[in-house]
Amino acid sequence: MSSPSGVASALRMTNRSRVLRAIVRHRSISRTALSDITNLTPPSVTRIVRELVGLNLVIDGEERTARGGPGRRRTEVRIDPTGAYVLGIVLNASGKSVALAGADGHIIAEERVSDKDRRSPVATLKSLAAAARRLCARHLSNKHRLLGATVACAGEVDFERQHLIDSMALGWQDVAVGRELGAMLGIPIHVDNLNMSMLEATQMSDHKHLVADAMLVRVANGIIGGAMMQGGRMLRSPNTRPSWMGHHPVRGGRKRCFCGEIGCLNTVASAPAMLSASAREKSPARFSATDFVKTETAIRRLIKSADQGDKQAIAVLRAGGEQLGRFLVAHAGSLGPSLIHVSGFVGRSQHYFAGVQRGFAAKAPASLQSTTRLVANDMSVVQAAVNVSLDRFVYSTLLNVDQLTQAKDNETIDARTMNAA
Repeated sequence: MSSPSGVASALRMTNRSRVLRAIVRHRSISRTALSDITNLTPPSVTRIVRELVGLNLVIDGEERTARGGPGRRRTEVRIDPTGAYVLGIVLNASGKSVALAGADGHIIAEERVSDKDRRSPVATLKSLAAAARRLCARHLSNKHRLLGATVACAGEVDFERQHLIDSMALGWQDVAVGRELGAMLGIPIHVDNLNMSMLEATQMSDHKHLVADAMLVRVANGIIGGAMMQGGRMLRSPNTRPSWMGHHPVRGGRKRCFCGEIGCLNTVASAPAMLSASAREKSPARFSATDFVKTETAIRRLIKSADQGDKQAIAVLRAGGEQLGRFLVAHAGSLGPSLIHVSGFVGRSQHYFAGVQRGFAAKAPASLQSTTRLVANDMSVVQAAVNVSLDRFVYSTLLNVDQLTQAKDNETIDARTMNAA
């Protein structure tokens, strides 16, 4: 049974998280509006804001005249970007990178890591940790304000163990990414599937499209993957593998997928499939980790040609997009997302996305078209990792107040030392 003090502490953390997320969502907001949005009393909001200001997480004092003309000026609060920092780390076939970001989500600096040790998980993780340390040494004056890192991985992730189970894109199997990086960097590490991270990050940052039921499909240089959210919660189960969305059979597919089946979505709508169609090749599209890297250069060239008016390139991209659009009708009808994000540099390209829209409109009944929106999602993977990191380590109940208090104390001591000198 929880003690009264424990319940009160949990409630304080929950309320603090609600206030922080409301400030992030609105960027600059008055205490009155915070009270209305969070359903907390004005004194509670004032107390929480005072605490956040004391931790340097919030800036207080920006004044704005209330709407409706002259009159009382409202003091607004906003996130202090220097109050906390996080890392966003990407593990993908097309590249590995680390980004350092402030509490407002703005990426301060990013470093890509060489792919020469692609097949060696240990060597790659060591390179990522070294890059993270370099970024912090150059741009972070107080290490205590670094609260955590999120790793967005291409592949199947054991969410509970923070373990990368299998990644075709990386050629890795059974890698304890969270444990290894945590030991190297000495900070909390959160590990998730890349597509899951994209959808979660989009939900917390794209407030114009904020919905409880959403779906994301990512089309880049390899297999087609996805993620699903229902009732505001990510769908996670050992029996669901959304990153393998591309292995669903589709009508009209005649080529054999690397999984051994004929007619998977990958064989008609993925980047390798469109390159095969562009070259009029009869051989099956290839999906190994090495091929993903080669595919990226070629598919970007195809997209560029289409953007410059190449009719054959346009036709190939739109045909691939149409196949995906038709496929999404069944998913939208059975799972009920009110919003479908089409992401990845291929998925959001103008001609492919136009094909997705056309294919969806051709097959979806009017009732489904009126309740489901398709949007091209242009968020980068590293920004997604940063956003998830902030949501987990700064805006949530996991915020390490003791660590930020220590950071503030150290800064006070440093300032006194400098003044004395």
